[in-house]
Amino acid sequence: MTRRIWLVLSVLLLIAISHLEGKANPSSEQSWMRAYIALKHHALMTRLTGSDLTAAPSTQADSRIVGGTVAPPHLHPFQVAILQKNRPNNYRAQFCGGSLVANQYIITAAHCSDMLAENVAVLVGTRTLTGKGTSNRVDVSEIYIHPKYQISSYDYDVAVWKLAKPVYGIPFAKLPVRGTDPRPSTSTTVSGWGTMKYKEDDYPRELRSVSVPGVERTTCNSVDSYNGAITPRMFCAGQKGKDACQADSGGPITRSPSNKILIGVVSFGTGCGWARYPGVYTRLANPEIFDFVVSKLPP
Repeated sequence: MTRRIWLVLSVLLLIAISHLEGKANPSSEQSWMRAYIALKHHALMTRLTGSDLTAAPSTQADSRIVGGTVAPPHLHPFQVAILQKNRPNNYRAQFCGGSLVANQYIITAAHCSDMLAENVAVLVGTRTLTGKGTSNRVDVSEIYIHPKYQISSYDYDVAVWKLAKPVYGIPFAKLPVRGTDPRPSTSTTVSGWGTMKYKEDDYPRELRSVSVPGVERTTCNSVDSYNGAITPRMFCAGQKGKDACQADSGGPITRSPSNKILIGVVSFGTGCGWARYPGVYTRLANPEIFDFVVSKLPP
């Protein structure tokens, strides 16, 4: 059986299980879309590493993003949550993150975007996923995925979403200088509502953040790490016990101290907070990534 067929069957199984769980346990907070994204990550990392990652290595950290805290009020006001539109509860609906970069546009990951715009919504201007309130939800009119995005490697993992209406009163993230590259050991900050424990449904309601150091690309590409999978459109950041995790995908990573410059998008990683496997981010300053993003934004 090919990996593609296995992936499709697995997704269908997850959807079926989700429906059964919802009927058997109405209070279930499982999001099948979160599970679908996690499954895609697992398939990718199994392919890249050539091994089954079901069991965590002894270097696994206990918690995750991972290793962070509730985000301070001033941090990442442009952070948005991406939701399944047909689920009224924001906490259960969230499956990815994103960043507001203009009053009608967000940047997120391509692997969060292979769906119809009519089936998703964006939650803006809030840091808490509670209740069934829809006042901060905005519909999506267009989804633009980088034309070179490769689902087999997560290369060019970026997308721009156009909202159905403008958003006002929220600061925007600023794009980096075209062609720059985060320096190794540079202090960066990542945030999201992703799980705090690897392979567990331990999702927070409050936005969380963690500071992570940049990692040299050659180190990240070494044989005992990602073994050549890190392209010029990516960069690595993280350390043991500090990382982004499932459902943080698409969210922002910024450069300290101002944390207003959006240098990357949460893309993928092996485990969460594992030694030798820092988080991998789409590099927004890469010319091919930068030019695509700018081409979709208003002048």
